[in-house]
Amino acid sequence: RANVVRAGRLQADPTQGTGINVLLWPEDDNNPDELYTNDKQDGLIAPTYEIGGGASHMLRLKLYLLFHFKGYRGEDGRIEARTLAYIIQSRIRNVLHTMDIPTHPTTGQPKDDFGEVAIELQVEESWMREGGGSGNYIWSGEISFGFLTQTPTRYS
Repeated sequence: RANVVRAGRLQADPTQGTGINVLLWPEDDNNPDELYTNDKQDGLIAPTYEIGGGASHMLRLKLYLLFHFKGYRGEDGRIEARTLAYIIQSRIRNVLHTMDIPTHPTTGQPKDDFGEVAIELQVEESWMREGGGSGNYIWSGEISFGFLTQTPTRYS
C-alpha cells in the first residue's frame, strides 16, 4: 500500500508510513501533448484533423515513484528491496493498462464536458533506479504514459 498517492509535489516526509510515494504530474516540455511520427523527430503539433472526423490529441502524464525501504540489511535486503520496487512498478503499470476510462457524470459516456473522448492509453517509458544503502534502500523511477484522445468536429 502506498503512503502517498497524489497529484503534484510531495509535501510530506517520503520516509514516513510505508515509504511508498507515487506522484502524478503533467508531462514536461521535452515530451509535450502532441502527436508524433514513429521516429519522434518530426513532430506534428496537435491537434491533427481527419476528413469527416475530429481532432486527435495525445494527453501525456508522468508518474514519479519514490520508495524508501527501511530495515532491509545486506545483500539479501538489497535483493528484497529490488524485488519489491519492481513488483510495485509492475502493479502500477497493470492498473494503468486495466483501468476503466472515466465517464461523464451526467451522460455516462466516456468523455468530458468538452466532448473529448479517451481512446487508448499507452505507457511510453518506464524506469527505476536504486540508491541508498544497507538499512534504507531508496528506489526512484518514472512511468510516462499518454492518452490518445479525440474530439469530434461539428460542421454547420
